[in-house]
Amino acid sequence: MRGLLRVLLTFVAIVLVVIVAVLAFLSITEYRPADTETVTATMGVKHHFVEIGTTYHMVTLNIGYGALGRDSDFFMDGGDDVMPDSQDVVEDNLSGILSALYSQQADLVLLQEVDISSKRSYYIDEAEYFRAGLSMGKAFAYNFKVRFVPYPIPFIGKVESGLMTLSNLKVESAKRISLPTTSGWPIRTANLKRALLVEYLPIDGTDQYLVLINLHLEAYTTGEARQKQLDVLFSLMEDEYKAGNYVIAGGDFNANFPGAESLYPITDDSVWVPGDLQLDDLPNHFDYAYELDVPTCRSMDKPYDGNREDHIMYVIDGYIVSDNIKVNDIQNIDLNFENTDHQPVAIDFTLK
Repeated sequence: MRGLLRVLLTFVAIVLVVIVAVLAFLSITEYRPADTETVTATMGVKHHFVEIGTTYHMVTLNIGYGALGRDSDFFMDGGDDVMPDSQDVVEDNLSGILSALYSQQADLVLLQEVDISSKRSYYIDEAEYFRAGLSMGKAFAYNFKVRFVPYPIPFIGKVESGLMTLSNLKVESAKRISLPTTSGWPIRTANLKRALLVEYLPIDGTDQYLVLINLHLEAYTTGEARQKQLDVLFSLMEDEYKAGNYVIAGGDFNANFPGAESLYPITDDSVWVPGDLQLDDLPNHFDYAYELDVPTCRSMDKPYDGNREDHIMYVIDGYIVSDNIKVNDIQNIDLNFENTDHQPVAIDFTLK
């Protein structure tokens, strides 16, 4: 009995040492971004000045780091998958996404969940893949940077991922603005550090800017955390509008746009349930730009079989636009969730 007890105590001691070592490693290497950081914005082959009266075409898409195609589910949403079975899966998804984006011939592209060096996407530099594939200028900001994510099993491992904005228009400057989080130690050491990627595009013949904000808001914590992030977003948009600028924020809000749930009801509480965007929350001079005819996201509790009645659908991707910008058209592009769990949202707009 004494021998067995010694073995058990030794095993417990080893486990405790490993846990302490992992927590120490994560704490020492924790990504601690400043509230505001300058981001490098590179120019593409084209880099025209923004002009008042000209119509521009922009697309936003959460690419699911190339790993969340129609054959995938996701452990955080009630499924089983942690990462895809092979690098070929990621490469096939990236190829399909690139083809869809290329066909849009957009002036601006907002992408979310873009990995640059992550185990879950086989360390493919997806930011460079899309920059080169679309021959556009690029700005990238981290929102997930962890040396080792120690859950679930198999471990997620290393993640370097974030927001990327691609442009054929001239960008004068860009910055990363940190968003508040409710995660405390030790969870925050291996969790996302969400942010806004903000670009300033000078408008020809004026001292004004088109301020472009790329975002991916809170998904799995409380609605309070998402609301705090929206408060930061709204405050920034108001300040830029008061400065005389034109403002568009776009991306994955992880919250249904008004009217979405009545068309795509949440019939199963066991799957992921998004928040709800409220019209009353918007600051003055701003409005949502979205459409409901096609869902922009699917539930990830199981692979997609092509039958939308077998899944919960959401409209959580879209834009917020200042009233000095005319929205000419907005369209959710139906790709039937072939290569990612989201669908592109395209907008045509003109500066008044």
